Amino acid sequence: MLFEVLYDPWPTPLAAAERAGVLVGGLDLLVHQAALQFELFTGIAAPLEAMRTAGVEALAQRGAVG
Repeated sequence: MLFEVLYDPWPTPLAAAERAGVLVGGLDLLVHQAALQFELFTGIAAPLEAMRTAGVEALAQRGAVG
């Protein structure tokens, strides 16, 4: 398993070289940190899928792949 905490630019050279197992990217870390904050502030379950989609779209607008 490789946990690459960067999300821009993506893939990083390290992530691109990972072939042996599970790859977790920095966007996942960012989304889950935001989700925990959202839940702590609001008491409502965070919309993880919508949050990740928004992150992917924001990175796409910047020219990164997400």
